[in-house]
Amino acid sequence: MTRTIEDKSGRLRVLRGEAQSLGPSRANLEILPLRTAPNGEQIVLPYMRPSRSCIISAPIECLASHRIDRLIKDLTPRIVIDIRLSPSFERLGTSRPKFLSHLRSHGVDYAQIANLGNRFVGEGHDSLIRFRQLLRNERADDLRDLRQSVDVGPVVLTSVHRKHTGSDREVIVELLHDARMGFELLILE
Repeated sequence: MTRTIEDKSGRLRVLRGEAQSLGPSRANLEILPLRTAPNGEQIVLPYMRPSRSCIISAPIECLASHRIDRLIKDLTPRIVIDIRLSPSFERLGTSRPKFLSHLRSHGVDYAQIANLGNRFVGEGHDSLIRFRQLLRNERADDLRDLRQSVDVGPVVLTSVHRKHTGSDREVIVELLHDARMGFELLILE
């Protein structure tokens, strides 16, 4: 496992080693010189919460009742942003009111930003290109709203796609990265 951290002097350090997630917390870690640091890869070690500016990219199935409590406990999101065009909570085995109530009981907000959903799904291999252009040209305000949410605290960004790669979530994350926004990205699948 590796993790990039900032030490007390403000220098970035990369830690590599092993940690146990069960029982007493023990870790064998070594500090790597930056030249041997993995290219941008960050893996969260047990008991280390994500940074305040964090996007947690997750398919909607990760928010099912048997997984949402663990996600909230481990990653402490402040808000779930749902980019599905017409959210249904049936696949989670619950209703919208029950799901929202459960989130609120843990101090987590919910927002649906359908304008960030990919309307071009199924329209050929260039659908993600068309989606990226739509977001850049016509949905800049919605991207700005998402950016402000990420600045305030960890955000769960969810959609129907099971994999982050090739999904609408990936396009959104890339656009935020292109805008020089600094954030940590955690991908759940």
